[in-house]
Amino acid sequence: MRPLCQDQFPDARMIRSFRRENRESLQVCLEAALRFVADQKVAQGLLSKVNDARIAEEARRRIIVAMFTDSMELDKDQGADTTTELCYLIAKGR
Repeated sequence: MRPLCQDQFPDARMIRSFRRENRESLQVCLEAALRFVADQKVAQGLLSKVNDARIAEEARRRIIVAMFTDSMELDKDQGADTTTELCYLIAKGR
C-alpha cells in the first residue's frame, strides 16, 4: 500500500469520497466475497444453500455501515455531535 500511496495514507475524507464514487463496484466485489464465504460454508455443511438476495442485502448493509463510520470520523474532526447520515438512516428505517 505504501508504494501505491507514495508513503501517504488516505484520510477519512478521501476514503469517503472513494466509497461514494465507487459504490457500485464495491457492491459487486463485496457480494462476490460474501458469496465465496457462503459457498465455503455450504461445502463445509454449515449452510444448506446460498441466498443471493440476502448476500446483496448484507453487502449493502456493510457499505452503509462503512459510510456511516466515515461520516462519524469526519464529524469528529469537525466537532459535530451527531451525523446527518445517521438521522437519515433512522428516518428511512434502515
